[in-house]
Amino acid sequence: MARAHGCNVASAPTIEGLVKLLEEWGVDGPQTRHTIEQYHQAVSLGDSDISLDAPSGYGGQSPRTIIGGEAPFFIMEVQPS
Repeated sequence: MARAHGCNVASAPTIEGLVKLLEEWGVDGPQTRHTIEQYHQAVSLGDSDISLDAPSGYGGQSPRTIIGGEAPFFIMEVQPS
């Protein structure tokens, strides 16, 4: 449905593949890798020194890291209205 409305939607078999797709959309690749690594440290390693820009795990299932997760990995570009 998102694709039908002109949104960028994609999947890749690896995290690196996701990063490359995001770079094609104009997203900063090194910053994307850094964000994924920070999320991994905060979620899977319980590193409370990492501050995430978005809440994770409040009121539902605990968040899971994507590093070492099962492929395929999906991305969807979202923009504020």
